[in-house]
Amino acid sequence: MKLYLPLVYFLLLIFTQSLCAQDHFELKWDQIATLPAIDGKESLGFAGMYAGEHKGVIIMAGGANFPDGLPWEGGVKRWWDKIYVLQTKGDGFEWNSKVRGLLPENLGYGAAVSTPDGLLLIGGENASGPKKSVYLLSWNSSSEEVEVTNFPDLPIPLSHSSAAIIGSKVYLAGGESSHTSGDFWALELKDSPPIWEPLPSWPGPARSNAALIAQSNGSEEKLYLIGGRKKTDSGVSDLFSDVYSYDPYGSSWSIEENILDSAGHKITLSAFAAAAVGSSHILVFGGVKGENFSWLEETAGKLSSSSLDSLLREELISERNQLLNNHPGFSKQVLAYHTITKTWTTLEQLPFNSPVNTMAVAFGDAILLPSGEIFPGVRSPQIQRLTIANIQGFGTLNYLVLIGALSIVIVIGVIISKKYFNASTS
Repeated sequence: MKLYLPLVYFLLLIFTQSLCAQDHFELKWDQIATLPAIDGKESLGFAGMYAGEHKGVIIMAGGANFPDGLPWEGGVKRWWDKIYVLQTKGDGFEWNSKVRGLLPENLGYGAAVSTPDGLLLIGGENASGPKKSVYLLSWNSSSEEVEVTNFPDLPIPLSHSSAAIIGSKVYLAGGESSHTSGDFWALELKDSPPIWEPLPSWPGPARSNAALIAQSNGSEEKLYLIGGRKKTDSGVSDLFSDVYSYDPYGSSWSIEENILDSAGHKITLSAFAAAAVGSSHILVFGGVKGENFSWLEETAGKLSSSSLDSLLREELISERNQLLNNHPGFSKQVLAYHTITKTWTTLEQLPFNSPVNTMAVAFGDAILLPSGEIFPGVRSPQIQRLTIANIQGFGTLNYLVLIGALSIVIVIGVIISKKYFNASTS
């Protein structure tokens, strides 16, 4: 038996190297549109917009920005109720100027999922805080208008949650309410009326600003909860690199590989966009890594103290403003998670300022990144498109190598069994 073990190890080594060699993408980005002007002024863009696809158009709604100046210079955040529809025209895109509908309230920073009946907006927040509201935005191609339907409210107000859909069931994880939530909910769209159902939570800390993505693991479709952060009593958020997968058929969670960089080091990420690609990959676009974010939270806590020395206060404000005015932006790194091999691959960087607090929207063979926050207090009005020219993952070669390796192992087992049988009968 010992003579055959080196051969088995050798085959496994070849198989592993084959997996790594084939995990390759060719990413091509282009800007397909800029958000239309508002009241004759160029759009600033929005953070926390809801976005998705319905009946071949892209629906974008809500969000927030600072139209009167940067927040550390006295600017006040404004939430919006505007709805935009982006359509294809020839080889390009155009905004539908006939759309006049509005959201029932100013709203942003919620979750959204594209369903066969429309874009489902789940929770969010405005100047009054987190909201329970759930709305369905449906495209009426005859009237060229977005129809808004009220859906059952969330059990509790939630913003910065993560949502995904498998079949006809919508899932919602985490978020911000009076505290950071560790709740996990499901809404069966076929039920009449649909009711939010509590499900077992993941085996990790409560979180918001994470990603929840539906993707196959090679045998069944699962939900992948990635990263995020949690507010703490200290004022400095806990930042996460952990990943969990949920089996909707067995109602059970599993621990996946942490978010890793090219050197194999853990990376904390939050407020990023992510999307399922191909049969077994999840792409993660940029995100908040935490270094500057944590310092700004810590500084905000110090400045909120009424006992802070006035000179120290001035120094902290100056240091804070210097960082904010010269902020490097957010991570531009694109990462890929392979759900079968449970491995992370570092891909190329985004060729534009990385937007956070946005959503990745699947549109045909492309992925769109609409608007988002590119620096603290600064939004982008641009709509970016990703097309993937080449996806290689757990492909034909890998399967052939796996089948070959297993076949040889079986043959070796048969040979050993025969030798054992002959020895025992002689």
